[in-house]
Amino acid sequence: MPIMSYLVYPVEGGRGELMQSLELIDGCTVHTAKEHDLLVLVTDTEGVREEEDMQRALHEMESVAFLAMVAGYDDPEHQPEVSAR
Repeated sequence: MPIMSYLVYPVEGGRGELMQSLELIDGCTVHTAKEHDLLVLVTDTEGVREEEDMQRALHEMESVAFLAMVAGYDDPEHQPEVSAR
């Protein structure tokens, strides 16, 4: 279960729209910054593939001006086993 946190800067005037869009995505929790025009996004996905899909969706949002991952955690129990050869 990858858990990631991001700083998300909206396009000018797009903060409200962006926040609403992000809140509609399962696994997303959005927090607003009090003194800056940015959002803090925390995502919780079921696995690596779902996290990749989430990141792709975030990067495709037109109301996102800049997206920076600031922290990530992945539970090793949910990683696929890799066999040594």
